[in-house]
Amino acid sequence: MTSPLIISREADTDGLISQSLLTGNFEAAVEMCLHDNRLADAILLAIAGGPELLAKTQRKYFKKTKSNVSRLISSVVTKDLGDIVKSCEIENWKEALTALLTYSSAKEFSTLCDTLAERLEMEKDGALAREACLCYICSGNVDRLVACWSKLNKGDVSPLSLQDIVEKVMILKKSVEVKKGETSMAHPLICQEKSDYAQLLAAQGSLTTAVNYLNNSQD
Repeated sequence: MTSPLIISREADTDGLISQSLLTGNFEAAVEMCLHDNRLADAILLAIAGGPELLAKTQRKYFKKTKSNVSRLISSVVTKDLGDIVKSCEIENWKEALTALLTYSSAKEFSTLCDTLAERLEMEKDGALAREACLCYICSGNVDRLVACWSKLNKGDVSPLSLQDIVEKVMILKKSVEVKKGETSMAHPLICQEKSDYAQLLAAQGSLTTAVNYLNNSQD
């Protein structure tokens, strides 16, 4: 058998919260819970008080809690994914990219991926340029992919190197076309890489394939 419910009439925190609840004053009840550091109670009451009170309570909650997990929760709950991308330790780039894949809208995904890629290019003296290329592939930014790849390979025009970037660009081109419609591939760096590869193919006797690449470089 459950014990009888005792509703406090005292002027202490429990009594004041009880009186606020009885009169439907959720905001006052939440404020008293926050003041007494009863964060779980504050969130539960805020949920009952409606979306506006919940959002206000969440902001106050996140100001009180400063752990890394609470910062991550704050970014996810408030949909501030840019904060994850801009403030995370660069070694956590995979986790940041995972957050974007999980939570970002289609509209903001490409921009945030580019922002993460730019950090990877600039930090650690360029040691994470390959990882930056991956983020540019995810964002569908062909121009930045080729520019980043070119810096990474520092003018390497070996057959395998050229084949690698041309294949990446052509696959990405098809992917972007499917997602966004037609896309231009006329960026000078892209055309140069494809031209170099076409010359290499021609030198090896693959003239038809070389001509196709040259024609495509004008798209």
